Amino acid sequence: NSTRRVRDALLSAAKAGDLTVVGDLFHAFPVQGVSGVVLVSESHLSIHTWPEYGYAAIDIFTCGHVGPAPCTSTSRALYSLARDGWHCADNQLLEEQ
Repeated sequence: NSTRRVRDALLSAAKAGDLTVVGDLFHAFPVQGVSGVVLVSESHLSIHTWPEYGYAAIDIFTCGHVGPAPCTSTSRALYSLARDGWHCADNQLLEEQ
């Protein structure tokens, strides 16, 4: 339920995709949960978290040229608080922190 960690995760995803960040806005809800958006010149990344369910929904929309996908199309990308970075569900590390 940390706005800073959620923001850092989305900015890290934008960096991993070689996207051009032009702004961001995040909101922490009073009880729990964070919503946010990172505006990139190629489109945007957005997130909404439900800590009570251990769940976050992330949308990544891009157009034009972007960096290569850090995971294979059959592997989910996960953000690890313990490792403080992105990794693939099959434990292939996406980006060294």
